[in-house]
Amino acid sequence: MGLREKNKQQKLERIVKAARELFAEKGYAETTTFEVAERAEIGTGTLFLYVKKKSELLLLVYGDVIRQTTDQQFATLPEAASLLDSLLHIFTAFFHLYEQRPDDAYAYIKEVLFHEADRLHSSHIEQFSFFLEKMAILVERAQERGEVAPDIDVQLASANFFSIYYMTLTSWLGGMRSQGEALEYLKSSLALFIRGLLPRS
Repeated sequence: MGLREKNKQQKLERIVKAARELFAEKGYAETTTFEVAERAEIGTGTLFLYVKKKSELLLLVYGDVIRQTTDQQFATLPEAASLLDSLLHIFTAFFHLYEQRPDDAYAYIKEVLFHEADRLHSSHIEQFSFFLEKMAILVERAQERGEVAPDIDVQLASANFFSIYYMTLTSWLGGMRSQGEALEYLKSSLALFIRGLLPRS
């Protein structure tokens, strides 16, 4: 990495750090781009060389945290855990992450769904694909243990597990369920789906 690229990377890291701190202190809605630039010790014009609008700061901040949470949860999976327990170990961590600032999390989820196609959005799609691949490996291991029928498409099963999680997450963030109700619903829904994957006797 050349000096110019290194300086740009360091500046971007300062911007993301400033945004993360301000979102934690004030919330996303109450934070201005001027405040982020000031905290990062750059001009507002410079800030907009890195992000086109405030919502992109939200994507950058949550992108980092989600990547860290994903790595941590997959790295700490109990070896003897069932497929259901493994999925709950992973998904529950994101509920606990988002409960720190539910309003910011709701804004993030909406932004991911409707953000225009660009480099930043592409990085989130790649992150999502990586997550699904990791989950597909869990389903493969469950097949090897005899928990899941051998003819099940692990990629499709992985995508369906994620869909159950995402629907349940949005029902909580959108106010349809309390967090406790959502987690119970998630557990019951995953267990029901897994029943359909069991080997036939």
